[in-house]
Parts: sequence; structure tokens; C-alpha cells
Amino acid sequence: SATLAGGATQVLTLTFSTLASGTVSFHPAAEGFDQNSGLAVSATAIDSSNVAVQNPAALGAQIIIPTTVTRTQVFTLLLRVSNTGQATANAVLPSSIVRTGSGSALQLSGPQPISSAIAGGAQVDFTYTYTASGSGSVLFSAIASGSDANAGTAVQSLAAQSTLNEQEPVTLSISSLTASPSSVGTGSAF
Repeated sequence: SATLAGGATQVLTLTFSTLASGTVSFHPAAEGFDQNSGLAVSATAIDSSNVAVQNPAALGAQIIIPTTVTRTQVFTLLLRVSNTGQATANAVLPSSIVRTGSGSALQLSGPQPISSAIAGGAQVDFTYTYTASGSGSVLFSAIASGSDANAGTAVQSLAAQSTLNEQEPVTLSISSLTASPSSVGTGSAF
């Protein structure tokens, strides 16, 4: 409540807590008493615009790679980051890709894009290029993090993991060659 002199204005701030997602609007009114006459006075109620109440951003991550590659083969790794919340996730960044195991892979490029906003219900693929540089298995793992566009709070995915098997290139050789028959006449098929 506030006491106002004639011709004065007052801004009243109300704070609300949300309980569920959806749309809300407000229809505020003001009333009081004229200090001189004691008569009741009121302001005409106005309608606010609608306010969307959204579930917070929620990130999930998945690594997509080939199952098997050959040593020296170039391959693509996708870190697919999805936002299963309703609010946009801003400035979503992938972590460094961690590689463990008996094989090895050399990062050539990525991520592309470097960061991204992800709308609620959408997904973005962060693309990397690697070359297989060993033999064995390589476990790739990463997370993605960003911030909720409405609350500004940090959001982070659980770790995504996927395994790649690297194998040696196939080596072909010819150990012998025999032509049969050993002689033919000109113009003859053999």
C-alpha cells in the first residue's frame, strides 16, 4: 500500500513464484480513499500481456561415431545435444572430447559450431573430424553445458560416451601368378 499526494504516481512491484508451466496474465486494479472526502476511489483495471512460464532448459548429449574404422581413416564424430526443456539453453558449449582406451585418434577439426543456443525441444550437432591413429578401441566421452535463458542458471548434460574400434588396414599381396595354358596361337582366346 502507498499514500499518494494529488497528481502523484507510485510503482508497486509484486513478486510471484511459478508452480507449473503454461501461460499467465495479470489484471491488476487499484483502489483507495480520497484523504479529503473519505470517498472510495479506484483506478481502471488493465490487462497485462501474456507471460509464458516454461520448464527450465534440460540438456542431453549423445556421441555418434562409426562402429569400426581402419587406422589412418578420417571419420566424423557428432556430439548431438538436445534440449528437452521448454526454455532456450543459451551459449551451449561442448566440453573437450576425452579419449581413452587401447586405440588412439587425432582430432583434426571441431567443434563446429563452437557454441549454440538450443531452443526447447530442439537439438544441435557439434561436428568434429578425427583420424584413426592406432589399433584397438577408443572410448570417446563429453558433456555439454550452457545456461537457462529465463533463469540464467547453469545447465549441463550427463556424460555422453561411445566406443570406436580401430583395425589395421588390409594388406593385399600376390604371392604367385600362373598363366595357363603356357602358350597359345595368335588370335586365340584363353
